[in-house]
Order: sequence, then C-alpha cells, then structure tokens
Amino acid sequence: MDAWLKAVAAKPQITHVSGMRQTGKTTLLRRFIAGIDPAVSFDLQDLVTLRRYEDAPEDWAAEIE
Repeated sequence: MDAWLKAVAAKPQITHVSGMRQTGKTTLLRRFIAGIDPAVSFDLQDLVTLRRYEDAPEDWAAEIE
C-alpha cells in the first residue's frame, strides 16, 4: 500500500481511500501525509465537517485551491 500511495502522491490529485472498518486506513493516511507538504485532508466522518461541505461545496473547492 505504501508504494501505491507514493506513486499516487507523485502528481497533484484527489485520492479517496475506502475499505472495511478498523483496518488502519486513517492511521495509514495520517502517517503518509505527514511527509507531504502541502497536504490537505478532510475528515468527512466528522458530521460537522461533512454537513459544512454538503451545504457549501464551493468552500471545499476554495480550500483545496
């Protein structure tokens, strides 16, 4: 998985990681993005964050840019 993430990070893009619960996705990504500057991460499992971007998707786009 680390090799795939390094290859993906070689060019700017949006990456979505999904999978079964409690398999280490969040831990993997937090460790991985710690070494990337700049890196932007959004925790869409946090309902406040999710609702904020659902209500105003243009805010999300502006933050990414």
